Amino acid sequence: QRTMGAFFSFFWLMRLGLEGPDSFSYGLNEEWQPRLPKDDPGSLTDEMKRRINFRQNADWNAMHKLLEDAGIVKQTTVASESQHDPERTLAMLSLTAYHDIMKVQALLPTVDEQHGSWCGFKAGEVIDDH
Repeated sequence: QRTMGAFFSFFWLMRLGLEGPDSFSYGLNEEWQPRLPKDDPGSLTDEMKRRINFRQNADWNAMHKLLEDAGIVKQTTVASESQHDPERTLAMLSLTAYHDIMKVQALLPTVDEQHGSWCGFKAGEVIDDH
């Protein structure tokens, strides 16, 4: 679930000019559409109030600038639009997947005897830096 959540978060950040901020803040409903406070007006739970506060006060421009600074998105001639760099986008998605895969105990590598120690791990030890 965490890996899918990370993928969705990245997807929504890439769509800040569209429904991204709503989806990032409120999540999705059963039809995979952004879940909005107006969809359930009689139930303003503490969680939804926190989500509304986040949606209203998050620095979305700074988040977009982070993607720009990383070279993942580039501004186009239309100020409200951006274009993604396919190679950097793929690199980010790959890193996200690898990061979570390496939390699966059965997939963790072991330092081979022929290498002795590696980065503080001794021969025969499982490399688990999480």
